[in-house]
Amino acid sequence: MLAHAKVTTRRRQTGATLVEVLVTLVSTAVGLLGIAALQFVGLRSNQEAYHRLQASSLASSMLDCIRANRTGFLNDEYSAITFNGTQANGERATADLLAWQSEIDRILPGGPDAAAGAVERTQGTNVITVSVRWGPRTGNAAAGPGVLTLRAEL
Repeated sequence: MLAHAKVTTRRRQTGATLVEVLVTLVSTAVGLLGIAALQFVGLRSNQEAYHRLQASSLASSMLDCIRANRTGFLNDEYSAITFNGTQANGERATADLLAWQSEIDRILPGGPDAAAGAVERTQGTNVITVSVRWGPRTGNAAAGPGVLTLRAEL
């Protein structure tokens, strides 16, 4: 009789080991965290750009008010207005500045203490400088205030 020889066949591995699965899971998690961080930075940059755009619009608005009240400008009713100050001489200039400051407080972050506007006329010229300042977003005090300055000759 023939002796039965024990034949062993090596089975091929199918599937993945637990270590391979864990390495894949960790690398996927790191990639997803990187994408989330990139999204966060993009949102923050867009918000800062939006505030700068709003400040530019507000400064342009004040320049338009000053252009519309040329007599008040020539009488220095808009000169030397400091941040949060409304020391205008004329009624129309005072109304313009109060409305402007109200819009700054409403639109820009930082509240009435940080968000403010300033108007200054260069002595002896028709050059006027309009500045808008705003505070950091809530929860980001380390960012510091933003400032936008426009100069125009009227």
